[in-house]
Amino acid sequence: MEKAIRTILDQAQNNNIRHGEHLKALADLYSKCNQQSFHDEFLRCIASTITSPSNSTFVQHALQFISSFLTLEIGSSTNNTNDDSQNNDSMQTDLFHPILPRVIQFFDEHKNHPSDYVRANICVLIGQTLEKMAENAELDGDLFELLVNICLDRMNDRSYQVRAQAAKSSGRLQNTKDPDDLITKRLIWLMDHDSHPLVRKESLRSIAITRSNLQHFLRRLTDTNATVRLCAYNVFAQKVQTLKVLPTIERCRIVRMGMDDPEEPVVRAFVECVVHTWIDKLPVPIDADPTKHPDAHKTITGFLKMIDVMNIGEQTGRILKMLFDDNFTKHYDHFKETFINDRKLIEVERLDCESAFFWQHLVEYLSRNNDYSEKLDAILPELVDLVDVLYELIRSYHDDSTSDSVAAEINFVVDCVLHVMVHCKFDDLAGRYRVETLCRDMFFMEEIQTSTYKMIMNIMKKIEPKFEHRQRKTIEMLADLEKRESRCTEHILADRRSEHEIITLRERQSSLQDCLHRIRDHDIASQNVNERVQLERDLIEVKERLSNYDHTIISTQSQSHMTSITSAGDRSTIEHRNFMLVKRLTILCELLSTTMPNKILPPSFVNYARDLAVSSLMSLDIQVRRHAVRALGLLAVYDKHLMMENLELINKVVENDASVAIIEGLNALGDMFIRHNALNMMKNTNNSRQLIQAIEQGFNLIAQSIDSRIINVRLTALTNMIKLFFAGQVNSGEAFAKLIVAWYDESTDIRVGGLLTTFFPTYADKFW
Repeated sequence: MEKAIRTILDQAQNNNIRHGEHLKALADLYSKCNQQSFHDEFLRCIASTITSPSNSTFVQHALQFISSFLTLEIGSSTNNTNDDSQNNDSMQTDLFHPILPRVIQFFDEHKNHPSDYVRANICVLIGQTLEKMAENAELDGDLFELLVNICLDRMNDRSYQVRAQAAKSSGRLQNTKDPDDLITKRLIWLMDHDSHPLVRKESLRSIAITRSNLQHFLRRLTDTNATVRLCAYNVFAQKVQTLKVLPTIERCRIVRMGMDDPEEPVVRAFVECVVHTWIDKLPVPIDADPTKHPDAHKTITGFLKMIDVMNIGEQTGRILKMLFDDNFTKHYDHFKETFINDRKLIEVERLDCESAFFWQHLVEYLSRNNDYSEKLDAILPELVDLVDVLYELIRSYHDDSTSDSVAAEINFVVDCVLHVMVHCKFDDLAGRYRVETLCRDMFFMEEIQTSTYKMIMNIMKKIEPKFEHRQRKTIEMLADLEKRESRCTEHILADRRSEHEIITLRERQSSLQDCLHRIRDHDIASQNVNERVQLERDLIEVKERLSNYDHTIISTQSQSHMTSITSAGDRSTIEHRNFMLVKRLTILCELLSTTMPNKILPPSFVNYARDLAVSSLMSLDIQVRRHAVRALGLLAVYDKHLMMENLELINKVVENDASVAIIEGLNALGDMFIRHNALNMMKNTNNSRQLIQAIEQGFNLIAQSIDSRIINVRLTALTNMIKLFFAGQVNSGEAFAKLIVAWYDESTDIRVGGLLTTFFPTYADKFW
């Protein structure tokens, strides 16, 4: 009998295609032989098979065949022709092969075998046997406990291959309803703590994801091994297919981890597996008819609404680029048909964070490819129309803009629309004038935060490409902000309403005058006296209304010039003045930062800007001081003489200030030293001793700030020190040692850690 069994096994391991025939032959042999003898001989054959490495093709075929035989049902192997068919069906669905208990006991007896191959193959057979059982299959309680104990023991094995096979085999032994399930706990431990990536990979493949263990699984998305991370995203896409099971903050965290992964294959896998799966599983809207268009809701904008694009804009933008690369035509056509109207605009009612964000990145994607110029023109509106949309948008948000969340939303949408505006055609003089008016107005609007000013100044750069003209207009805007501190969104919207009404009245006046002239020219006054009288009355009424508007505008202008707040002790007044001061400093900084530092600044502008920044350094408001330091640093980058004047002031801020203003001071020192080659300035004997000491103090302050208790200050100091090393301004061994310590520090974030990883190979030979 052993020879017959061995012959069938040899045939099965040589050719896995004919396993069905071999199974039938073995089942026939089983039905004709004594069961006890067959069991003993079959176990001997298993014992000889599992002593070989499981990565052998022949052994894999043999193990597959054995597991298939173990899961054969009694009815399919021992049914007699005289058996009742109903009884036969019952036996097939309820019972397994009688040899299975003996085999499981055999596994338990040999689970501690000294050979790694035997222990690993036992786990392989357990996994394949469980996998081939039906979904509703139930094992005897004792046998189930025996399998659980075998897998638990082997998951503590000294060999990582055995641990990996045990983790792989234990997937169907989990009890997700039991919070204290031993298999699940062991898989979690292996995922979190096992030293070998293969074991962590097989553990996360096997574990059944529930709300209680989801956080343990998500930690594998940041595993140190790229293969484990790649597997984690694939498994995550299979087992967590819908966004609804995750809170928004978790969705954003997963998107950030996936797109910020250092390995490009992992990023690609995240988009292709996770993002595509999320889009395919988006919930159907309540008002949609899935029978007509079953896939109409599976769109990128639907995906964007399920995450928070305001917090993960950079990562989401890269997702959109990859999705456009995969199937651009589909996404472009859907967006154009769904959102873009006849004027190539998105209606204000539909212009939200998601649609504006999609519009911005679609326009930027098209602008990078010259082949898509026609498609780009089809979704780029006229400047005048886009300005009207922005005013309408701000008006629609104005009543609720006191809320922080609403203010953040309107700034995000405005910033996206301004990014679209950059790509519009600025050859229309009327459109450029309207855009400039909009930019000036936005500086007065309390809804528009200073973070949006950078984009506004970029728009001004499109209106006035020449630095001299842009500088002149910036000074005009700064003076306007200083004179009319009380001007706000309400005044701007009221002026705009008045402007529209005046235009309407003047058009009405012109049409009435044309009608009266036509009546006089045709000499039909005597024929229709009533009509002429009515027209004259309407004309008089329109002129009176226009006259009232003129008086109102003159009165408002005089009041705005005469109004001044004199209550210096009023807290709200101080806060408002600080707010306006931050605006002026931000505009000044953005003008300087959007221009290359090779321009010659006029002395009058330099004096005005430096006086404004220096006078703001003593402010009690942190934001005022921060922007003042930034302005001084930007001015110093333009001119070496300005650096000499501002260096001591910036050193004092970094040394004595206890707020985040130190961050701007450190950035200013780093930029100044690199721009003007501070190391050569120290070696130049023509420079004064005071200047050389100030430069030395600046270098020392950057080095000392690496040890700061404030994490952001410390990270800023590290970044500037790395830049100084790269630029050849620092070659100190002590500073290099601080960078080494920072590389091992847990508080060093991914960005600075990446800079250090790039930096060390460059200077390793020099210091080690």
